[in-house]
Amino acid sequence: MSLSKIHAMPVLPWHVPTAEKNRFRVFLIPLVLGFVVLGLLIPRIPLPVEDLERIEELPPRLAKFVVRKPPPPPPPPKVEKKKPEPEVKKAEPEKPKPKKPDVKKPNKAKKVAKKRLKNVQNALASLRNNQALKSLKKASNKQLKSGGGKATTVARNTLSRNAAAGSGGIQVARASTSVAGEALGGLDATAVESTIGGADEITAEGNQIATNRTREEIRLVINRNYGKLKLIHNRALRKNPGLAGQMVIRIVIAPDGAVSKVELVSSSLEDSAMERRILARVRSFNFGEKDVDVWDNTFTIEFTT
Repeated sequence: MSLSKIHAMPVLPWHVPTAEKNRFRVFLIPLVLGFVVLGLLIPRIPLPVEDLERIEELPPRLAKFVVRKPPPPPPPPKVEKKKPEPEVKKAEPEKPKPKKPDVKKPNKAKKVAKKRLKNVQNALASLRNNQALKSLKKASNKQLKSGGGKATTVARNTLSRNAAAGSGGIQVARASTSVAGEALGGLDATAVESTIGGADEITAEGNQIATNRTREEIRLVINRNYGKLKLIHNRALRKNPGLAGQMVIRIVIAPDGAVSKVELVSSSLEDSAMERRILARVRSFNFGEKDVDVWDNTFTIEFTT
């Protein structure tokens, strides 16, 4: 079997084959002939000629002349008649009103103190008339006589009769008792006799001693109602999310537990609407009826975000 040799002719990269050139000419010649024919026919087409000398007639312009009417003359000014000036009466000097005498209102604290003093007096009187103490006294005296014992008792009692005199109020009565006892004959009992006199009547005037509410009681009631105050704070947080601070309020609580007065001392909230709602809510609190004086003090309430 013999193999034929293939010889490749050297061709440059920009060489165009003859077949491709013939194909290009087949498309180019008819296209050029078509454009030549159109270029000869189009200039020969007749076009309508416009008459440049003809002037277009414009429609007549209509104008309306409007004359403004002169404004009417202003009405003559009305002449106002002067009214006679009323006579000014001289003010009579006010006579000083007589001052009413100050009527002192009864103080509840004084009533409470007097009531307690009466209870103390009744208790002392019942002890003085106690039959058991008298019988014990007689028995001890008999025992001392029968045993041949000898007891020397010296009792010295001093009690101020005018306990409330001077600056007013209850003063502490001073009582001193010195007892010297000597037991003889093997006695096991020593009787001491002491008499307290001059304490039948005690009066109190001026400042009265009375208990008061503690801060723990006030804090307990406010903590119990803190949910109502926090509800007002949560509503204010919708408008101001960073609202936080302290309120120092002054509360006046009557003995029946009602809040008679509440006022704002200082506040770091800077929200007057919320502060008014808090004070109104605290005014509605009830701290319970108690036999005490009027509580008047400050209290701090803190609000956090």
